[in-house]
Amino acid sequence: MTVVNMQWKLIPDNIKQMILSNVWCSNCRDVVSVTDYQIETHDLGLIMSGKCSICGSDVARVVEKE
Repeated sequence: MTVVNMQWKLIPDNIKQMILSNVWCSNCRDVVSVTDYQIETHDLGLIMSGKCSICGSDVARVVEKE
């Protein structure tokens, strides 16, 4: 299991859902859900990049380390 998978797996399911449904889309100018996302590690924590569930634009979200 990769480091990313281990870190993501440690987050409770209800918090994961909150994270996935609380991403800013600059095209829609609103908070949306992310689809087709990938998660990468970064010095800041986890970076989730994917597509806006409404318009399909690229979106990203940082999940900071605790």
